[in-house]
Amino acid sequence: MAFVTCTATAQTNIKKAFDAIIDNSIVTENHSLEMDPSTGEKVSQMDYYEFKMPADKFGIIKNAVGAFDKDKHLCFGLFSGNDRQPSSPWSLAVGDGQRSVNILTYGGEYIYALFSAPKEEDPNGIYRYAHGLSYRQKNDSIYGILATTYALTLKARQDINEKKKLKKSFQLSEDVLESFNNKDFNLNDLSALMKQDSWFDTLMTYIQGLESETIATQRSLATKIYKHTANIKSAKDVTEQDRTTAIRILSDLINTPLDSVVKNLLSSALQNL
Repeated sequence: MAFVTCTATAQTNIKKAFDAIIDNSIVTENHSLEMDPSTGEKVSQMDYYEFKMPADKFGIIKNAVGAFDKDKHLCFGLFSGNDRQPSSPWSLAVGDGQRSVNILTYGGEYIYALFSAPKEEDPNGIYRYAHGLSYRQKNDSIYGILATTYALTLKARQDINEKKKLKKSFQLSEDVLESFNNKDFNLNDLSALMKQDSWFDTLMTYIQGLESETIATQRSLATKIYKHTANIKSAKDVTEQDRTTAIRILSDLINTPLDSVVKNLLSSALQNL
């Protein structure tokens, strides 16, 4: 029985070591694989084994732990510990992170490594493979867990969560959302941001652009928001409702996860109002 993984850029030593454990153990296993139906690209994978082997074969476990060291030049994260460390990460995310698998064997040791998914599987560079092993010896047997998962990287999951929080902040005003969503803007063309004929419309266009994943773009737009609010006294079309709504939206944005420079600029913009 071979360890099931679709990793194209070999973590060769780890894979061979996991195969050796499986071949010399009694195992129970679970697998899952999900593809995006619109693109055919893999979005989730989980291969999970609970094993039991004779204690006199502990050398196979030692070889597996050593395999992580041999493949560490290929990974971007290598972690190890035991269940006596309460802050230790004990599970591996699967897919979008809504699910995870436990890699801890009570009373034992664990080690896991993170590898970037190959370009042919993940052209956007937002997924990773994780390989994990945990084990403990009790009486004449060794009990343990092997796992491989394919999931969004932590950064990709954080970016998605931040976008969700930012979008939620725009629920403050239904009227604002209607005018906001009825406009078709090219966020990569910053000159287009100046084409609005209303102070409030221009402000909302800058705020919409803050959803960009590029920090440089976010900072550029935050600077524009600061300057735009600084000129509010010279804008003849600003109503008291415009000002009140802008204050509420900026206040809410400041409380979302943002780059520190962006947050400081928005705080100064709020003071201008």
